[in-house]
Amino acid sequence: MHIRSFLFLVFFGLNSCYQKSEMKAPIFEQTKTIDISDAIGGYNKYHYLEDQDLLYAYNQLSSVLDLFEWKDGKYLRTIPLPDVPEAYGFAWSEFLPMAEDSLVFVDYFGKILLTNAESELLLAFSLNDYLPEGYEFFFGNNTQNMIHRDGKLVFRIHQTNFSPKEQEYYHGKIFGSLDLNALGTAILYGEYPSSYEIRNNKFFFNSTKLGFEFGLDSKEEVLISFRNEQAIQSSTALGNKWSDGKSQSLNNPSQLDINQEISSIDWMVKEGFYHDIFSDPYQKVIYRICVFPQELTDLEGKRRSAATRPFSIQKFSSDFKLLSEASFNTSVLEYSFLSRIITKDGLYLGVLDAGEDEVLFRKVNF
Repeated sequence: MHIRSFLFLVFFGLNSCYQKSEMKAPIFEQTKTIDISDAIGGYNKYHYLEDQDLLYAYNQLSSVLDLFEWKDGKYLRTIPLPDVPEAYGFAWSEFLPMAEDSLVFVDYFGKILLTNAESELLLAFSLNDYLPEGYEFFFGNNTQNMIHRDGKLVFRIHQTNFSPKEQEYYHGKIFGSLDLNALGTAILYGEYPSSYEIRNNKFFFNSTKLGFEFGLDSKEEVLISFRNEQAIQSSTALGNKWSDGKSQSLNNPSQLDINQEISSIDWMVKEGFYHDIFSDPYQKVIYRICVFPQELTDLEGKRRSAATRPFSIQKFSSDFKLLSEASFNTSVLEYSFLSRIITKDGLYLGVLDAGEDEVLFRKVNF
């Protein structure tokens, strides 16, 4: 009797643990409609400014920046890009709002333009001027190449002396932090996981791809998610901590011989990958996106995109305990993991295939 009771308790405990990690179905709540009938459209990046309840929509390819009221979804105006001397050679890339009257524009090579709300130039400089010798700004072709909070700009860097095909490349720091209120030498931190060092000779799948976000309770802490590493890194200038963050939708990536003829994009589709990590300071939780593996072509023989596909979102507590994981787009591709907004109300995801004159975000819970 005692043995049976013991076995029952063991089975119940294991079953409870399994249930806690089951993939959940998300709950979809209200939809936010952004009226773009008078705007430019075609945006690929969005930034929400909490204090003023404003939504900045940026078209990176055509360098268009439109401003909307988030509450009513009303188009306010198109913000003109600053006039840049031709000799400065500015190649438009990233945009970040620091405040309503303070905007940051960045180019592919780390040049910075600080402007006011009318795009009048306040300051121009290069991030590379504030990095130690041997490092430079790195545009990694990711959703996020830099983040900003409270006057601190955190941006991707890499060693200039080595390429991603060399082992030494993964021994360097990966972020620089610059105080825009008192420009000085950038603080460097962050490290690649040891698995990248071990696998570098054969493992050649997007090793330099990562997403990152500020920590919940610290102005100095950056949360880092690597494309092919399940663990999450919490990094400060004092050191790095690792927390397990494995998704049940992803396996450990298989090894890929460097001589094998397959593109990194194809490999992302076949293997799946961990994507961006971002925090909700209101609910005190952390989210990370996990993109599912798929066959390279669909049933009609068309190549699948690495951007619009089934994905899940993990939700962690502020101490990195996995609370839940919800799946999206498992039957119909409807939501974009590239477009999300965190507000006091919660998490909103961009809706794919909205009407011509609108952009839609839908609040999700899980």
